Amino acid sequence: MEEEETDGSEPMTVDAPLAAPAPGPSEQVPRGSDDAAAGGLEWQRAQEAAAEASGRVQKAVADLRQQAGPGEVTLTLKTLATILRNVMEHPAEAKYRRVRKTNAAFFERVGRFQAALEVLHAAGFREDGASDSMVLQRDDPGLLWLTCSFVEGSLA
Repeated sequence: MEEEETDGSEPMTVDAPLAAPAPGPSEQVPRGSDDAAAGGLEWQRAQEAAAEASGRVQKAVADLRQQAGPGEVTLTLKTLATILRNVMEHPAEAKYRRVRKTNAAFFERVGRFQAALEVLHAAGFREDGASDSMVLQRDDPGLLWLTCSFVEGSLA
């Protein structure tokens, strides 16, 4: 026990320190609960998925630059950015989650380039064979944001 002086009358006794000492640099701090470990694993999976998606989009944009002329690339990227932005801004509206591949304007700007279709696939769009459309089936706002950001950044 330690004794501390108060106001000069009787010494006060302290049974234990008020706070545990901080661990030293060589001491290992326990990681925590299983929930914390699972959260770390989930975060790692999200980072890996983002890196994979980013790589797919980057490759698709590079391929698009090989498949189309400079003016076509710009128009295609602007159209892709508009499609992706519309889905992000109106996530509950089905009309923004479906693109008709037979639409003349879509085909002229996007659909005729396999690399542009790959950008949509990377964002979560899938072929709907019954209607000859592409439908956003993966509900992942982060993936949409990542894809749209890369597409918009490729316009600069």
